[in-house]
Amino acid sequence: MQQDGTKENIANELVNLGISPKQIVLAYKTPKGRKITDFAVS
Repeated sequence: MQQDGTKENIANELVNLGISPKQIVLAYKTPKGRKITDFAVS
């Protein structure tokens, strides 16, 4: 994901639909910042 400016948080909605957090990269966070989330680093 390059950007998530929604109230609902699209990444969490994708997880709720069955997509693994390890398949979602939060590109709007730095690689260092991604390491502290449950989502993929790269």
